[in-house]
Amino acid sequence: MLVIMRLLDVEKLNVAIKSVFDDKSITLDAKLKFKLLTIMKQLEPHMENIATVSDEKIRQYGVLGETGQYKIDTTDVETFNKYQDEMTALLNSEVEVNLGKIKASEIINLNIPARYLVVLYDIIEEDL
Repeated sequence: MLVIMRLLDVEKLNVAIKSVFDDKSITLDAKLKFKLLTIMKQLEPHMENIATVSDEKIRQYGVLGETGQYKIDTTDVETFNKYQDEMTALLNSEVEVNLGKIKASEIINLNIPARYLVVLYDIIEEDL
């Protein structure tokens, strides 16, 4: 199903799914794991684009640190605000994402913490 999402929500969904995979107390069956991996694969190009733009903006607004990497100087309020404004605008922009749905019965009783379920809510559908 093609949906329009803010990049911020794409990022949150990606993090939530990764967190579910990383949480060793959650056991996912093969079918659900495959569905979640498919969703992550759909999010991957957007995550890569966010990282690319963020890196470019850090080089644009940042300073070269002692380690040879650019970083944003948070004490330079004007420059920091410019970086923040551009990243906020980027994360609030919308993209089309082809997302599958997961049946509520497949995910609700897996001891997944509520903080993840809230983010996953839009990809969970009611069983008919």
